[in-house]
Amino acid sequence: MGKKSDNERALLAAVAADPEDDIVRLAYADWLDERGDARSADRAAFIRAQIEAEGDLDALSAWERVDEEDRRFWADSERRKYGYSPPTARVGRRKPRPVPPTAFDRGQELLGRYEDEWLKPFAKWLQRYNESPSYENMESNFRRGFPHRFTVPAESFRKHGAKFFGLAPVRELWFPGGRWFPAGSEYARLAEVPALARLRSLDLRDNAIAPGESFEAYEKMLLSPHLAGLRVLTLEGPVEGGPGFGGLRALLGRHHLTNLETLVFSSQTSEDFVRAFASSANFSRLTRLEVYFCDIGPETAHVLATAPGLAALRMLDLRNCSIPPRAKRALEERFGAGVRFRKV
Repeated sequence: MGKKSDNERALLAAVAADPEDDIVRLAYADWLDERGDARSADRAAFIRAQIEAEGDLDALSAWERVDEEDRRFWADSERRKYGYSPPTARVGRRKPRPVPPTAFDRGQELLGRYEDEWLKPFAKWLQRYNESPSYENMESNFRRGFPHRFTVPAESFRKHGAKFFGLAPVRELWFPGGRWFPAGSEYARLAEVPALARLRSLDLRDNAIAPGESFEAYEKMLLSPHLAGLRVLTLEGPVEGGPGFGGLRALLGRHHLTNLETLVFSSQTSEDFVRAFASSANFSRLTRLEVYFCDIGPETAHVLATAPGLAALRMLDLRNCSIPPRAKRALEERFGAGVRFRKV
């Protein structure tokens, strides 16, 4: 699209400065339409389509919304891998036939054509953080017409995070483990980054602390005052007897994440931890809890069902857990259709 004008830079800066405001995003779409060229018109159409798609999400409730968000997340991955495919439907044994595209579908079609181009303004910045040479292998996600989620190595975010949030209205980050995020002092240094305050969702899956490694730095990062605005937190679930068990239990008892609405323990989790968490947690806004690979017995089910600090909880996802009938009954009495079990 060439060099940006002062007006365009001002509009993009306004979008980055106020990520919750769709009016500013739509003002940028109007400005793009006024340019009169086809590529600008497509960019404007994409912004409007994704804002409409977000409205479609808002019309859903409870698990319907969770399932649709999950479907869209994987649709992005499938599109990057196989290319965009127009929506179809099958009736009986007939061949699939095209169906009218939804707002999300219209956005996906445009992303299929333009995603690399629309990510170019971030290319130099992202290549500092991304070891992969292609966007296909990079975790990225657009919502409401702009980049919303990125995968970022922690040490690079610590150095350049403030600049990053000046370029895009990003609300979600994933700090993956392995070579991306060696355990230890990087966790503690990350806690001091003021740019964390811009986040609403933090994903720390694949950051299991290996036996013998200190949990203190990881705990310090999670206790950062800059994370007080988090609404969604995804963690590695601590296993019983593991180095993170006691520390994370103590952490979640300090109640500093007062805005948290969704909490996910994304890997093997001990039943003792779940019971201790439910007993000590005090999250007045937490409405959704997801636990992976855990045995939930009657005692733990009772604690989850009666926990005074989880009074707002209405969505409990235990589909990856093993639960006996008596424990299921206790949870169903408390959550009704809000609790999900493994399908038999």
